[in-house]
Formats: sequence, C-alpha cells, structure tokens
Amino acid sequence: MGVKVKADFTGFDIFSTRLKAIDGLKSRVGIIGQDALEMRRDPETGEDVITMGLLAVVQEYGRPGTVDQPPIPARPALRRVALDEVPAIRRAYIEGLAPYLRAVKRKTTRGEAAQQAIAPAAGFLARLVRYSYDTSKGWAEPNAAKTIKKKGFDFPLTETGKLKSSVSFQVVDRTGNVRAQGKG
Repeated sequence: MGVKVKADFTGFDIFSTRLKAIDGLKSRVGIIGQDALEMRRDPETGEDVITMGLLAVVQEYGRPGTVDQPPIPARPALRRVALDEVPAIRRAYIEGLAPYLRAVKRKTTRGEAAQQAIAPAAGFLARLVRYSYDTSKGWAEPNAAKTIKKKGFDFPLTETGKLKSSVSFQVVDRTGNVRAQGKG
C-alpha cells in the first residue's frame, strides 16, 4: 500500500513570479540624470564653471593642487552613506530602511509594481545622502581660509545648496530604462 502526496505550489509560484519582477531592478542614488548635467555658476562672476555631477565627484574624491589652485580634500558624503561608515547612518539604515524593505516584501507578495515598492527605499537613501551634506561641518575636512573668505562662512560642501538639492534617486530595469525617480 502506497501513500499519495499531492503538493500545491501555486502560492510559491505566484510569490516567485512577483519576486522576479524585482530581479533586475537597481536603484541609483546621487547626483544623476539631468541634475548631473546642470551647471554650477560661480557666485562672484555668474559664469558656468562645472557641472553638478563633476562637482560631486571632485568633492567626493578630492583634487590635487595645481600651481593656480589649492588642493581640494576628499569629502565623501555619498560614500559615507553607501559604505555605512557612520553610526548615525547605520542606525538610520537599521531603523529607517527596515520598514521600507518590509513594504517591498509586502507589496510584491500582493502583486503591486516592484518599482513602486523599491522607490521609497531609494528615496530614503537619497535623504540620508542629503543629511550627510547637512552634517558635513561635523565630519568633513574644514574649508581653507581662502574658501571661507570667498564664501563668507565656514561650512564644507555648502555654498548655494544646489549640490545637496541635486541628490535624487532612480529605479532602473535591466535595460537601463528608468522605472521610478524622485528626490526622496
């Protein structure tokens, strides 16, 4: 006498299909898209001098000095968030990102669009990067005396606020199509 076992994997198949909707989606956070192409104007002359994307790279990694220009120290606002280097940011990840990840799981199991589930988490990370810019006086190498005099105040990574306001996020699929985007 044999035992017949019938297994119903319908629920698992539906869940698997919905998780595949997430597979291949990536989030980007930083100075991206059209914001990266916008020009930063020199406050004194009004001339376009550098794109916001290039300015973010120079600030993030620094620049060696030249005969005409002093060096710019690395001030890694983006990497501080991406590499989870700061206890406050680590805490924000744990306490702040966890609800978004639970929402991703919940929404995808209900069949809602994956990019709609992932976008809030990417937006949260964009807000953490802006927070990193806001708190740069506490962690970044101080401005040079010449820079302080030119700006009229001493706060690294802050002059007009345009760099910080350029931080955004995108959710893109495997082919590079933007599925969701915003400022966070």
